[in-house]
Amino acid sequence: MASGRCAGCGRTGSACRVNTHIAECPGWLELYRKDPSLALDAESEYKRWKDQDQAGERDARREHVMVTGEAARSASLARFRYRDILADSEDDVA
Repeated sequence: MASGRCAGCGRTGSACRVNTHIAECPGWLELYRKDPSLALDAESEYKRWKDQDQAGERDARREHVMVTGEAARSASLARFRYRDILADSEDDVA
């Protein structure tokens, strides 16, 4: 079974199902109106995406996960205040 991808919205799956999806996809129809040469069938778009764009999208997803993970960690640490039990801040009365 061949794989396919919609050039309009990026949906992937079997070529048969994606070709059926393309008939009603507003993103694909808009792409076809702008430039019919970019609106490829499901199998051709999947091959083009795998050769050209897949690695870049994977790297972008990794970057997004790292950034959101770091933000979540920072927010979590900001919620809690830790008191250093060895500090003599209150015992500095002279």
